[in-house]
Amino acid sequence: MAKDLQLAPDLYTKPPKTAIGGARFDFRSMELTKAQVEVTVANNKLLGMVVLPAGHRLHGLYVEADDLSEGADIVFDVGILNTYYNDAQASASHAGIDSGSAPALLSGSVTLADGTVIVYGKIIDGSTLGQAGGRIDACTLALMNNVGVDKLHDRIIAIDITTAAAIGKAGTIGIGALIDQD
Repeated sequence: MAKDLQLAPDLYTKPPKTAIGGARFDFRSMELTKAQVEVTVANNKLLGMVVLPAGHRLHGLYVEADDLSEGADIVFDVGILNTYYNDAQASASHAGIDSGSAPALLSGSVTLADGTVIVYGKIIDGSTLGQAGGRIDACTLALMNNVGVDKLHDRIIAIDITTAAAIGKAGTIGIGALIDQD
């Protein structure tokens, strides 16, 4: 089953500031209901959280989450979405940049129309943070080098709930990103 993309509430009303030189910090959060993190909904949900502007590199990232599960079962990944910021979402009628037919996190390499090859890897893979709440810092050089720089398009950093909670709890999840021009 294809996943649905839900964007952070202010993702399009507070667009990225791509013309500002130097590093900048961007934090966005989303309130999740009990139903949004439970099995029937969460396994089909991607949460679009932060914009990575064109020509910028990710220098640091952290995820904060409340305890979103009554048990020890919710798991999520964080990565780059297969669609551009301010572009139609990947769907059956609009293929994502990885030729996918639905919104998904990128993995592997992508060749752009101009021949540029960008290699993407998951920023965070298999996080259990939502099982008890807390914070994960993902700031290693090797990890940040896995996130390619797209010189032409603003990209979206998203959360993919890969294993949903059997019994969810309402709470907040957020991403903070340190971004600088490449």
